[in-house]
Amino acid sequence: MISNLVRRFTSWETFLALVTLAALAIAVTSVPNFASGFNLSQAAAGISEKALLVLPMALLIIAREIDLSIASMLALSSVVLGVLI
Repeated sequence: MISNLVRRFTSWETFLALVTLAALAIAVTSVPNFASGFNLSQAAAGISEKALLVLPMALLIIAREIDLSIASMLALSSVVLGVLI
């Protein structure tokens, strides 16, 4: 049981999570207004459009289905949005 717990905490994913949390903590403490509401809303707005393209692509790749390129998905969604508006 303890060896399983030690193995889980010594994995590469745990190391990357700790490094990410440490970088976030350093940024919050050293950069003024890093965790302000405006900055967080701008970050969410910048990430949301990429997430709308990347998340379905990740599911397709994980399911080993067809592989579509991001550029063609962007073009298709732009045309569909243009037709709908």
